[in-house]
Amino acid sequence: TFRRWGYYWQYGYLTQEDLTNFRKFAPDDHKWQLMVDFASLYSARTVDEIPVSNSAHVRRAYNALSSDDLLSLGRRAKDDSLIIVAFARYSALGEWRKAASLLPEVKRALPDEAADIDAFFELDERLSVRLSLIAAHTPQISTIVGGGYMGADAGLRLWNRNLGIVGYNAIGPVLKSNLPQDYATQSFLLRDIEVWLRLPKQSSAFSSMRGITIGWLERYYRRGNYVDIPNRPTTYASPFYDIIAMDELNRLTGEERLLHSVANILIKWAAQSTDSWFKRTFFSQDVQAEALARLIYLCRFETCGTYNNKPAQQRAFMILKSRMSETKAARNTKYWWPSPRSSSFLSD
Repeated sequence: TFRRWGYYWQYGYLTQEDLTNFRKFAPDDHKWQLMVDFASLYSARTVDEIPVSNSAHVRRAYNALSSDDLLSLGRRAKDDSLIIVAFARYSALGEWRKAASLLPEVKRALPDEAADIDAFFELDERLSVRLSLIAAHTPQISTIVGGGYMGADAGLRLWNRNLGIVGYNAIGPVLKSNLPQDYATQSFLLRDIEVWLRLPKQSSAFSSMRGITIGWLERYYRRGNYVDIPNRPTTYASPFYDIIAMDELNRLTGEERLLHSVANILIKWAAQSTDSWFKRTFFSQDVQAEALARLIYLCRFETCGTYNNKPAQQRAFMILKSRMSETKAARNTKYWWPSPRSSSFLSD
């Protein structure tokens, strides 16, 4: 069954009717249904055919969709976490009006953060500044779709907890906002497809994702325990590839990563708000100082790009200490840290 399934699927012969019949094969087997969800995803020719699923592999593939498609899917699935990701991506890409239109849904999804979101949005500042403040100060806002059955996305060591993306490094849990470069290529998609086709008995690969899929493949190749696919092509002609938003993914993993965009806007705003003795003397800088301190913390765990040829967090630290030294945020911020290297699994 799996040999025939994989053979027909990889050549594009697996129809929606076939998938419906596969679902009927074991209607009460949750893991089986998750595997069919995976096949349905990569057989989808339109966004409307993409399945609503809590499979970790399916949710990981959601990352390849455009912001508009994620928003459409989130509303169809009544999944607030996808709407939050759409908000984050609109903010990173500078589509401020689209991002602002989602704030009521974001606040509904994050009731504990709603008061702070309202406070930032009511500031008398440009829309880009207000939304960047919301993105920087709200931990659950991320450009990554995480989660899935059992929660773990072990392939990238990320998971979704209470709608917030959390990663781990040597010092403990940290937040993750930028979309990793893994998603700007088809490598993670091909890896997941390979596991699905050749390791069908590893049902946990499509549910909990508790192990690293590359390790499974290498181990099963050595042991010869995988399903052999006759005339296996070097690439898989999945209709899903036509839906992937490559242009947007390249922007979100390049200079328009969420923290890159947010850092540039907030540092420029803080610098302009304190560029004269009169402004520093007669106007409060508490909001700007808190924003810069927050950036310095976030940039310790993810890349934030550069500002005026210096790391963004270093420039934020210099402005914070030289122009806002009397604020509580400045007194509590003793250091700035370099961002992690791109080779780190936690970096982007």
